[in-house]
Amino acid sequence: MNNKGFTLIETLLYIAIVPFILASAIGLFYFVTQSQIKNQVINEVNQQGEIIIDNINKSIQSSSAINSPTQGNVGPSLSLQNINPTLNPTIYNVSSNTLYLTRGANSPQPMHNNKIQINNLEFANLSRPNTTGNISYSFTLNYINSSNKQSYNYSKTFYGGSSLRL
Repeated sequence: MNNKGFTLIETLLYIAIVPFILASAIGLFYFVTQSQIKNQVINEVNQQGEIIIDNINKSIQSSSAINSPTQGNVGPSLSLQNINPTLNPTIYNVSSNTLYLTRGANSPQPMHNNKIQINNLEFANLSRPNTTGNISYSFTLNYINSSNKQSYNYSKTFYGGSSLRL
């Protein structure tokens, strides 16, 4: 007798196992894809936050005075007197959830890309009389989730501070 084939039981067993394996593979692929998207979103927010912090710190350190907020106060914008007169004043402010930098008579320039929006920006002038100026600040960056997918939801609050170098 020739036994070159599958029995009915073997065929039914394969039919039951194959969909389970395929469903597991599809689920794993979906999980990996969503994790990759989430990591890209987190990296984008972190990179934009670090760029903003670096830029604000450099501006503060290359300034000779703080115009606003005034000593001991907190405000939603920062105005600095730059050492270079052509860059006076140097202003950071938010409009339509975008952080802008204006230097002197130049047009305002956005400080981050259009994938991010900024909220809760606060500058605190921590200067004391007869000391160099000190500014601390905080802001929250949100990834813009136009597709309403959970993996695109991400928000992070950043904190920083710097002193004038006179």
